[in-house]
Amino acid sequence: RSSAASDVYKRQFLDYNNRLEVTYSDYFLDYDKAAATLQSLRNSNPQFQELLAAFQNCNEKNLDLAALLITPIQRFPRYILLLSDLRKKTWLLHPDKVNLEKACISFQNITNKFNSKIAKAESLNKVIEIIHNITG
Repeated sequence: RSSAASDVYKRQFLDYNNRLEVTYSDYFLDYDKAAATLQSLRNSNPQFQELLAAFQNCNEKNLDLAALLITPIQRFPRYILLLSDLRKKTWLLHPDKVNLEKACISFQNITNKFNSKIAKAESLNKVIEIIHNITG
């Protein structure tokens, strides 16, 4: 037997799982570079510092750009925690129990893939840096 929540889950999450992974994958891979660029500009460009201050003053939570940039990175662990907690509090025979378990596994798998891609990209960057140092 299926519930309305279960049907929504199937339609919204399972059907878009690949799109979710593709969308976030590039962001995860480029985050460190973006954060380093932001820090470099913040340290070297007074006009950019003024722009960042103005930006921080106009957003409703008064967050700086660095805090906003990390938000999507923090989202996946939060989803995993939320779904795990919901799964633990859902009784065993509830019609959504299986889909909650699938969602937890899926988010964990996506997160593991991101972490693996990030590690591979970091290793590749180190190799490129070594080659650059050798060839000068």
